[in-house]
Amino acid sequence: MKRNLTKYIFVFFLLTTSLIQISRADPGASSWRLISPSPYKLIKSGALFINIKLFDSVKVITGSLQLLIDDNLITNFVKFSPDAISILYTQPLSEGKHKIELIIKALRIGYMTPIISFFYVNKFSGINKDSVIIKKADFFELSGTLIASDKELNYSGPGAVTATSPPNVPYIRDFDADVVARIGKVSFPVKYYTTSDQVLYPQGIQSRNYLQYGIRYSGAELLLGDQTPSFDRLVLSGIRVKGWMFTYTTSRFKIQVVNGVSQLGQEGQLFRYHPSDSVIPPPNLRSDSTYIVPGIYQRNLTAARISFGNAIEGSLIGINILRSRDDTNSIRYVANPMDNLVLGVDENFLTNGSKMKINAGFAISALTANTKGGPATEFQVDSIYGYKVGFNPSDYKSIFVLNASTIKPGESTMADYITAVFKSVSADKATDNFLTVDYHYYGSSYTSFGNPFELSNLWAGTLQDQVDLLNRKLVLSARYT
Repeated sequence: MKRNLTKYIFVFFLLTTSLIQISRADPGASSWRLISPSPYKLIKSGALFINIKLFDSVKVITGSLQLLIDDNLITNFVKFSPDAISILYTQPLSEGKHKIELIIKALRIGYMTPIISFFYVNKFSGINKDSVIIKKADFFELSGTLIASDKELNYSGPGAVTATSPPNVPYIRDFDADVVARIGKVSFPVKYYTTSDQVLYPQGIQSRNYLQYGIRYSGAELLLGDQTPSFDRLVLSGIRVKGWMFTYTTSRFKIQVVNGVSQLGQEGQLFRYHPSDSVIPPPNLRSDSTYIVPGIYQRNLTAARISFGNAIEGSLIGINILRSRDDTNSIRYVANPMDNLVLGVDENFLTNGSKMKINAGFAISALTANTKGGPATEFQVDSIYGYKVGFNPSDYKSIFVLNASTIKPGESTMADYITAVFKSVSADKATDNFLTVDYHYYGSSYTSFGNPFELSNLWAGTLQDQVDLLNRKLVLSARYT
């Protein structure tokens, strides 16, 4: 009996030690726990109550919560308190097995380990109350939101004409739709937005109206219409593209390809100058006394990103490439058409407990300022660079036009950055220290048509230290840039 008791105590000690080690290895896993519903619990349709307990005084970012019930994103019915998250979901659920998935981000931790659980919905009575009848999901399902708004403006008095915004339009009407139709395992998402406020924007400016539709199956997705791809900080970040985007995702691999028009064309104008005009002759006046006010080319963009790893698990490496070119056939009265090619690499690294977080990236660009003359000859390229390059640019003109207006590769065509955050916590967890080191550089000739917030000719370094005392009741911070 003593031997068996000793054996059980030893096994209990091993299990307890393992649980402690797991908790220490991944604070995100031990900082929140699903209390209700318990795994595989049987509940009544329309009475789903989800309760999550928060531990270790974790500070969650409420806006980052993602609740998915059967892979459908739920954004309503959520209530936050200092140590808990509660959700009451009263919508009807079909009989059978259902899945809950919870994702959230916490201060100083980042994304915590997702919670995944299952429960059953069933109508039962009598002796069959403990049995579960699993019902196949409906073959067709339609879900989403439709929002319409109408704002009527009624002004009176001497300033009524100038008070309305936009001028002479006494209303603002919006319509927003975000719906998904599912047939079997195939989903068809549609997003649409239109507004009467569009009249505020002159011709040639990017429209606020938006239409996107597509198809999803398993890890593959094809979207058509208006896209807003954001691959990384340097190469492609938040620009509107009208075309298509394909994404294929697994747990540790992802590929994204986008293709379309990133800039709408706007025709220029041809004017004739007369000496009697009370204006100074324009600098681009031609011999026939005509001059052009150039328009805007339609700009086509193609970009791809391949990433490996998982940012939540600790490491994510991405490779990005972008090619963007002005369409010389889109308008008649023009300035110089340009061609842009960018290649970049980025890395996101996160240790357990976010004690160290590193984001780094590097990119190099090629820009041809005028593609009108086409590519240079092999001899011309050798003359430009001062040595034998060894290839004919005409063979690669479909990828990039290389001629005398191309900015030579070098230090000024590069951009890179690195941001590192180091976290330390006192033994009683009452004091946190965060040391941040940031460096970023944009060469004077670095250009990416996929980055509307691009900077150039910039070097900056930042050192910041932040100390949180008494459970964040007192925060001290110092920063030097």
